[in-house]
Amino acid sequence: HRVIVGINELLEHRAIGWLAHATHLLYRRGSQCHLVTAKFCEAVFKEFIYSNNHTVKASDFIRFGVEFEVAFEIGTDFNPGDAPFDQDKVAQHIAAAMPAFELIDDRDADYAHLDAASILTDRCWCNGIVLGDRIEDWRKLEIGNLSGEVVVNGTVNDRGNTGAALGNPLNSVVFVANHLAERGQVLKAGDVIMTGSAMKTQFSNVGDQVTYRIEGLGEVSITLTE
Repeated sequence: HRVIVGINELLEHRAIGWLAHATHLLYRRGSQCHLVTAKFCEAVFKEFIYSNNHTVKASDFIRFGVEFEVAFEIGTDFNPGDAPFDQDKVAQHIAAAMPAFELIDDRDADYAHLDAASILTDRCWCNGIVLGDRIEDWRKLEIGNLSGEVVVNGTVNDRGNTGAALGNPLNSVVFVANHLAERGQVLKAGDVIMTGSAMKTQFSNVGDQVTYRIEGLGEVSITLTE
């Protein structure tokens, strides 16, 4: 946490949300990296939040990858006095849910020689997020057990379930809320919470159109150009 805070203080960007990391029950961050064994969260910066059907330039990345998540938009400020938070408490503050991509750049890392401090200093390779359309009636859905699929150039190439993120994406919000409360901070209206990937990271090629569909939440798409 001290490494993350130090890096964020050096960056002149406005944080308006948080990403929950190391939440995938199958593989943890980056599919082969087992060094980070604790949950932690990283700031989301306003300048790197993109809308649906975003075009990604491969030239902005060394090796472009994408992860597949549920994002929540916070509708009302959290009250520090309500901590510790649970699913019911955080759900009261959520205005909308949406499918989302996390855009990563592992800089062609050598996975055999990674260290936790380097990954944290590089902000866990996060280079932005892409949000699908807001779904305000998400409470009608069983948010922790929705099927999802990844479609690349018209062909389904992976399937997963939203419960892969800590058993329920809401648990990621619970973690972030309590993590911040322990440090004298709170989630605020307008914050976006990325809850962790439901499937393994995919590395795309120039020309790929990638779509992530979640049952009941719709879809989010990107296109990778030169």
